[in-house]
Amino acid sequence: MTGTPRGDLRAVVAELGQLLETLGEQLAATVQEAERECRGIGVAFRRVAAANRRNAAIPLKGKAAERLQDNCRQIDAAVDDAIVAMQYQDLLAQRIFHIRAGLDQIQQHLRDGAERSHEEWLELLRRVERLHRHEQQRLRRAQPLVESTVELF
Repeated sequence: MTGTPRGDLRAVVAELGQLLETLGEQLAATVQEAERECRGIGVAFRRVAAANRRNAAIPLKGKAAERLQDNCRQIDAAVDDAIVAMQYQDLLAQRIFHIRAGLDQIQQHLRDGAERSHEEWLELLRRVERLHRHEQQRLRRAQPLVESTVELF
């Protein structure tokens, strides 16, 4: 069937499926790397917070005590800010996961070999888009929770 319009279209569809697979693999690798780095940062923050608690417990009097307590409050605030930033990174990872899931669905449809009409393709793509939008809205609703909640993992 090569050389025919249908054969040419199949070649384009196969190429698009391969491209989606490559993009999906790159997204997955990026998320894995980011998660690994975030775990390391989380360990570092726990260590900083523990050291800060120990510093805050040092019995001092006078100006030294005031300075130490002020420094400990500043460190606590900085750790809290960093944790919120990491929670945003988690939301980003979830968004990327859902993008990849949408790409995977499209790729499966491209590769399954089923004959589909123009209307059927449009409906499949619209379904993937609806699922993607639904997940993105859910994640946007979760964002204020991140802003209002700070917890040391």
